[in-house]
Amino acid sequence: MKFHCFMITVWLSFGSPCILGQPTPAHVIARVGETVNLTAPVTADILVVGWYRGAQEDNAQRILSYAPSSGLQTNGSQHTGREVALADGSLQIRGVFTNDTGSYNAQVTQTNIEVTTATRQLRVYEILSPPTLTNTTAYEFVGDNVTLQCQDGNQTVDRYTFSRDNLHDPCRENHITCQGSGFMHFHHIKESDNGSYTCTIHNPISNSTSAPLEIKVKQVPISNVTISSNFTTGGLLWEYEDYVQLSCTALGTDPALSWMFNGSALPQDPRYHLSPDNASLTISPVTRKDTGAFLCRASNRISSQSSQPLSLDIAWRPDGSIQCGTNTSGDQVLFSCSWTGGNPSTSVELQYSQINKTGSNIVMANISRSEITLGMTQTCHGNQEGLVQNCSVLLDIPQTPLGFDNSSVYSFAQGADVQLELNLKMTNRASSVEILSATFSWFDNSSSLIAPGGRFNVSSKEFSSKLTIYKSTEADSGHYVCEAKNLMAATRFSYLVNVSRVPEPATTTSVPVPTESKPPGTSGGLSPGAIAGIAIGVVAVLVLIAVIIYCVMKKKKAKQLPKASRVAGGHASGTSVTLPMREAPTEDIQYADLNFNNMKPAAAAPPGKPKAKEDIYSEVKKQ
Repeated sequence: MKFHCFMITVWLSFGSPCILGQPTPAHVIARVGETVNLTAPVTADILVVGWYRGAQEDNAQRILSYAPSSGLQTNGSQHTGREVALADGSLQIRGVFTNDTGSYNAQVTQTNIEVTTATRQLRVYEILSPPTLTNTTAYEFVGDNVTLQCQDGNQTVDRYTFSRDNLHDPCRENHITCQGSGFMHFHHIKESDNGSYTCTIHNPISNSTSAPLEIKVKQVPISNVTISSNFTTGGLLWEYEDYVQLSCTALGTDPALSWMFNGSALPQDPRYHLSPDNASLTISPVTRKDTGAFLCRASNRISSQSSQPLSLDIAWRPDGSIQCGTNTSGDQVLFSCSWTGGNPSTSVELQYSQINKTGSNIVMANISRSEITLGMTQTCHGNQEGLVQNCSVLLDIPQTPLGFDNSSVYSFAQGADVQLELNLKMTNRASSVEILSATFSWFDNSSSLIAPGGRFNVSSKEFSSKLTIYKSTEADSGHYVCEAKNLMAATRFSYLVNVSRVPEPATTTSVPVPTESKPPGTSGGLSPGAIAGIAIGVVAVLVLIAVIIYCVMKKKKAKQLPKASRVAGGHASGTSVTLPMREAPTEDIQYADLNFNNMKPAAAAPPGKPKAKEDIYSEVKKQ
């Protein structure tokens, strides 16, 4: 018996006690006009039972009190005349109404003074009458958002259901949502949504269905064409780093979508990717070419419409690296820092001594020559959205290239191209600090300026210069000077050139061997002794000729090489010259006078041949 009561209690899910094998209902459902009994939590040994409207024992909410031993019922303020206490302590309500729905609390005091309380739920329903299904929109055009409402007339309804053509449940479709409050929403209604719709209301005792509502979907004109972007508003799209996806939406019947850029059809570009329905445009990666207005146009058989333009905010890095510039104009030196070509513009700062100027893309400052000190640096700092670059220029005269030696001799074979090159960047300076650019002039043996033309060619850049003498002769031997001049001063660099003839290779003359005529009948050819004698003679002649040629060539070569070449050593003949890797002695470098710290400038001495080398090159010319 106890197990039977436990199973019934679990089934009811309310843990009510079991009396005489019958369940004690905690929930009672009734129809309007019925009589219902709400059972007490205990039915034996009741001293007094009290019933209250609501879930708590509140004297203001008391319906009645009842003592079974005397049969005395005392009514409270919530008694309506329809409530009666039964002998087992139950509360009977006759002719219930919907407003009787609610919670009821019973408090039972037994003869052993034990008090037990319990709550009972009563739900009173009417037999439902048919609801009305209405359309909240005036027209049903394709593409519109349409809402149907099931109006229940303020009846007590637990659930709403919808049907199309009495068979289909439209709430299962992706573009339709149904709410428990009796609404059905079409998100962009389709032509396939045509049909007869009904709604049904439900409660525990009945259900009722509305009259059918016909929906006839019509064609709708295009409206609300809009472009949106997946990129954060106000953010920068970096060229070749970011991508963007543009989406187009439109209301109307079957809108056909197309895209325009800067008033023309979308260009054919492999970076542009359209979805199959043209509803989205992906640009990957973006470039500065994409700066402009994008439009989406939607059209159908009725009308067409374009969206508002959408412009992309595209950024790109500056062209190349930050540049430190110096220029002269009279007694003024113009310093500049430039880092251009970027979007947004760069922030540039120029620093020199006490000067500090900032600006966008380009900053310039004029400084008097008298305020410039040798060995100081001009520095530029640049910043563009977190990208930082710096450059510095050393304000100094042209320096001796690393490994250059004014006393070196460069030897070439006659007929070869003489190539003399000066590269000012081959110095001991730190690579992070640039040097001033220079202009270059070349002078020959007679201290004359070499002008390009004929066999002579001069090719110069900002930091280097090359002199080429095509098809050299012995007369090209001598002393050449390259003068490098920047805004600070000029420096001269000497080259000693030796062009020598290449000796002709020795040749061997074959000596014919005479033959003797023999009488008829004798054997032909020479005797073995005669042949051996001839061979020995030929070998002796060849050896003698070789010795003579060797001695002549050695003596001639010794006369052709000047003393400087024999002492310092010459370079191998060829078409190009690699500068020797030796440090240049400072006494061989001549500097132009400087106009710094208010010093009066002096005219630079014209370039000429070093006197210490005149005898050497006179001898070379004579030979």
